Amino acid sequence: ATNLTTEHKSKNGIVTQDNGMMRTNLTAQDITTVMGIGWNIGNSLEQTLAKSCTSLSDEEQKKLTDEQWVTGYETNADNVVSSQRLMDGLKSYGINTIRIPVAWSNLMKEEKKEDGSTYYKINEAYMNRVETVMNYCLNDEMYVIINIHWDNGWWGMFGDADKNVRKQAWKKYEAIWTQISERFKNYSDHLIFESANEELTNHINDANLGLNTAINPKTETYDGNYLKGTLTLEECYETANKINQTFVNVVRKSGGNNEYRHLLIAGFGTDINNTLSSNYVMPTDTVEGNGNTKLSVSVHYYNPWEFCGDGMSGATYTEKDKEATEKQFAKLKKFTDQGYGVIVGEFGVCNPLQDGVTKWLQDTMEIAAKNGCIP
Repeated sequence: ATNLTTEHKSKNGIVTQDNGMMRTNLTAQDITTVMGIGWNIGNSLEQTLAKSCTSLSDEEQKKLTDEQWVTGYETNADNVVSSQRLMDGLKSYGINTIRIPVAWSNLMKEEKKEDGSTYYKINEAYMNRVETVMNYCLNDEMYVIINIHWDNGWWGMFGDADKNVRKQAWKKYEAIWTQISERFKNYSDHLIFESANEELTNHINDANLGLNTAINPKTETYDGNYLKGTLTLEECYETANKINQTFVNVVRKSGGNNEYRHLLIAGFGTDINNTLSSNYVMPTDTVEGNGNTKLSVSVHYYNPWEFCGDGMSGATYTEKDKEATEKQFAKLKKFTDQGYGVIVGEFGVCNPLQDGVTKWLQDTMEIAAKNGCIP
């Protein structure tokens, strides 16, 4: 069924053709059979620097509009801004799903509510831009995934020794998803929400590859010593499970189409083996009757890293590597047997100048599809 109708403006004033159709009987495995091959708008709206803006003087920066700051983030890695033409082109090549990673904290302030309490308010211009890009995809009848990505690495707050810092982490996470859910709850089932990226692992603790270098609110600068994680690995799993459950709770509570919206649940670090651990637990859907039918698990695949990893050279892709990929994806039957969908939110080879790249891509996509996974 098409998600398209005549062009109109959304309740937020953004031009759209989406008709708001929500097929309540559509399961996660139904939807993943038609999502096809996906593509990430990477190094775009999840960028956390705006070089074209920050290179200006303080006085010049003060004259910039919010929209100019958004463009500054979007083009930081030398990408052009996304366009309808881009999505049309991708669609013509058979791409049917677009994942839009987002760094919401780029333009976010703590504001006071009428009752005197504070909350994290996402800038309207940032919301507008995400919704606009989202609609470029929806206009082509694609499926769209939006998430909270690395987002300045504030995730380390969840494992901080200071309870007040932890409270702020939960407050921020819930505020982000409350605003996203409310803003987009009238969109069709072609829009999917994803709870996180790769951060739900030891990244919510201390020794986390630098992801704990969040902005110290007292100095408003990056501070590698600011967060002091105290969680054990088991507690990291428990916290990750709680984050995913909070995500489901917040989205479902917002009502409207969000009661039945398909949700993508971040695996533990999105690593297949770690996500298969008995310590990792999928959240419970709070809408009666949904069961497991509206939830999918997200894993990423860049194996073997020597071949797929950024900056590597001289590595080769072998039949043994292909066999290892087959074994890894076969393990995900644990989730599909329970009725969940499986989406490979990222996969690829960072250095394309190697022999075997196209074979790796084709093998990985075919093996994923054979196991009911969407790459």
